[in-house]
Amino acid sequence: MYGIAPGTDIGFLQGRTLQQICFGAHDVQFHFDERCTVFVESSIRIQNIEGAEEFYVVRRREEEAASFAKAPSLLAFLNDTISAVAWKGDGTLTLTFEVAGTLQVYDDSEEFESWQASNGQQHLVV
Repeated sequence: MYGIAPGTDIGFLQGRTLQQICFGAHDVQFHFDERCTVFVESSIRIQNIEGAEEFYVVRRREEEAASFAKAPSLLAFLNDTISAVAWKGDGTLTLTFEVAGTLQVYDDSEEFESWQASNGQQHLVV
């Protein structure tokens, strides 16, 4: 729970198209065009275009089994483009897509990094 420093700019994600989602035991990786990535090791709120919400919790410890039950909901975001990016000082990142809906990533771990964003030149760890 480190939050985001004032003045941090994550606007480089706006206009990026999601090309690949990778599921690991302890993270979910979102790969966009233009070498942009978001790696998530925390909780994700998935809101589809109709407004239905689901929560996806990435497991962080070896003793916690990875749960991929919500993975199909994330697949709807493939090949969609981010139309808006918002972030708060508490570490919450919100990605609004043109068609599929919204992903909200939380900074909810006191022990580990919650998420990372990169464009190949700038790398942010929250």
